[in-house]
Amino acid sequence: ATGNFGSQLNQGTQDAYLTKYDSAGNVVWQKLLGSAGTANGYGLALDPSGGVVVTGSSTADLVPGAVANGNEDSFVARYDGNGNQMWIKQIQTLANNRSNAVSVDASGNIYIGGSVSGYPVANPVDGQTSIPGGVIGSPVLSPDSSTLYIYNRLGSLYAIDAANGKQLWNYNVGGYGMGTMAVSSKGTIVPTGVLGAPLVAIKDDGNKATSLWHRDDLHTASTATLLSNGTGWVAVRDAGKDTLSLVEFDAATGATKRPLPLPDSLGYVTGIAVSSGGDLVATTQIGNVYQFSVR
Repeated sequence: ATGNFGSQLNQGTQDAYLTKYDSAGNVVWQKLLGSAGTANGYGLALDPSGGVVVTGSSTADLVPGAVANGNEDSFVARYDGNGNQMWIKQIQTLANNRSNAVSVDASGNIYIGGSVSGYPVANPVDGQTSIPGGVIGSPVLSPDSSTLYIYNRLGSLYAIDAANGKQLWNYNVGGYGMGTMAVSSKGTIVPTGVLGAPLVAIKDDGNKATSLWHRDDLHTASTATLLSNGTGWVAVRDAGKDTLSLVEFDAATGATKRPLPLPDSLGYVTGIAVSSGGDLVATTQIGNVYQFSVR
């Protein structure tokens, strides 16, 4: 934001902002987050208590004692559900660093990722891990919160020990696609490729990753959703058409279990959610919402 939000004054050239809406689209609260320079927000995540964590970068001081000096410095800030800032941290390096991804686990621990061109000036952050080429997309936690998965800009997937920040393995998937993935409790990982990419899966074997299966006949149009029953759902482009279908697949083998056409669908699917009772909802980028019973 380059202007003021009501009584909240812009602190510099540009401030980051955070807005909460209710289900009817009404503004519940808005917060500006800025400095005397330029501040940008690049990622946010909800925490288990109903609050929100936002991350980004600033070219000036956000906290006492910071020394941004015109370079980009990463920040991470935590707000409660009413929009009150609980705390804010700024990460300093001798050159530029930018955090563009954040994730919060079930215990409220926060993980951020980004890129850096210098070393911390003092008091390095516990658990920092260097990712060659810089981070892209949002980090994804394993269901048991023990492993953090993240892409770099060179097309490799990295597994990080969530307890100590140490790298467990990296695996070149040929591109970061949409910068996210689905992860099951059994260590199956389904990367989200670019639109039309094949459906593939890899397996986390603890100290390395291996190829699990590859479906060149399916041209994906969404992030996959993996379920505890060993199956998954993904949107695919119908052969020779512009329309889409949902496909249920076996997460262990990739075999198709059943398709569900999405009538009058175009573009891509923005999300697939399946309830414990077997109700499936899928939404598209043009605003269509589809609901099925998949018991």
